[in-house]
Amino acid sequence: MKVFGIVALWALALGAILGLSDQEAYYWLWSRRPELCYFEHPPFQAWMTRVFTWVFGDGTFGVRLGALVFMAATFWLFRLWVEERYSERAARLASCILLATFFFPTGMLLALPDSYFAFFAVATLYFSERRNSVAAGIALGLAALAKWTAAVLIPGVIVAFYARKNERRDLRGLVVTGLLAIALQAPVLYWNSQNGWASFLFHLSDRQKAWPGFEAALGHGLVFVLAQFVLGGLGVTLALWQVLRHPHDERPVEWRHRPSLLWWALPAFVIFGWSSIKGETRFYWTSVAFFPICAALGSRISAVRERGFKIRMTVGTVAVLAVVSLILLTPVGAWVKPFTDSYKRYDLRHSPRGDLDGWEAWARDVIRPLNLDREGTLFLSADFRIAAQGAWALRLNDVTRVNTVGPPFQFAFWPKMDPARVQRLVFFGDNRRGGDRGPLQARCLEAVAWQHYEVKVLGQLIKRIDWAVCEKPRL
Repeated sequence: MKVFGIVALWALALGAILGLSDQEAYYWLWSRRPELCYFEHPPFQAWMTRVFTWVFGDGTFGVRLGALVFMAATFWLFRLWVEERYSERAARLASCILLATFFFPTGMLLALPDSYFAFFAVATLYFSERRNSVAAGIALGLAALAKWTAAVLIPGVIVAFYARKNERRDLRGLVVTGLLAIALQAPVLYWNSQNGWASFLFHLSDRQKAWPGFEAALGHGLVFVLAQFVLGGLGVTLALWQVLRHPHDERPVEWRHRPSLLWWALPAFVIFGWSSIKGETRFYWTSVAFFPICAALGSRISAVRERGFKIRMTVGTVAVLAVVSLILLTPVGAWVKPFTDSYKRYDLRHSPRGDLDGWEAWARDVIRPLNLDREGTLFLSADFRIAAQGAWALRLNDVTRVNTVGPPFQFAFWPKMDPARVQRLVFFGDNRRGGDRGPLQARCLEAVAWQHYEVKVLGQLIKRIDWAVCEKPRL
């Protein structure tokens, strides 16, 4: 628990320093207009962000606190599940492994749907294995309201209720679980029925990629496999090494129901692995699969000297926190720039901190002194995520005051600002996204003068915000 406290304090401290990522800002903007569902995601993240920011404000603390609270609850429930399934000793070791992964501390830091989904995923696993059909159905339904990747939990639920070896089948419990989970999707189903089933069409059709060819697929597959080792961090890597060194060192009484764990982990790797091979790189969606993996490893090595292993896991956790801090706080891109300059790809942005910082400073140093955030200003970006970051920096609670000229995504389902109210436009983007000036200039009847706001860390440029004011909008 001491190590967990260190991770929690690290997440609080780093979260207070760093601005919101584009995804966090986008979900914050959703919370300004609560809906039954949203175009790309179910509503739970937005609902919780609304609650926490109402209590704690719209700063980074209020936006990110929900993720920290839910991940703390996940940690507690995970430990309880492992203790009941195996032993207290296995629970301690599995918890140590979990804290030394990359995905768990990062999930405590960033307010993403995965942080909320993780709790309900572990709750689904816990109650399904106890065959508590009502609790399992509610947990699975809420998991799906947090993230639609909850579908990967269904095989594990089926096995837990109906196909576990040497145990009585509980078809009634399985049906109750499924019906409750489906019933909780009523908000999603109703919103989609009123909006042309937009979410379903996007995920099941529009978002699907064609087969990229064998060579490209092989490269994507290798990247996916490597990414899983990164997600598992030093915790999973060191635990696997321990198992390989002592292949027969186990306690059979603690290693029961071994095959059932496979059904909680394997579907995520298969489904998202296949998606990644085709070019939809969402490798972190497999994070939920690491909970049963950490549990299995904690049980498998529970016969080794506990103190020595916990020390190694603590060192691994500190190393993970140090690496993540280094990546997020420093201009790391400037140091690796010679190796990345030849790859002008979207996913090879230089310093990740440039994705997080700069927008609040731009709002403070540029927009507010010029009184550009006054009534009658419509903020426009060429990218919907950049539009959200600008809205958060300016605390625009009215979603009609910001929009995008690029692919609209959720903006397509929101009302637009009344043209009679629009007195001026503020165009903005940065060197990463939203910098396409052509579509923005087309919204103005006169040529605009673009200006730049630069953000530096340790003397290195990590971000450049381009912006301009249009006093004669073309509406």
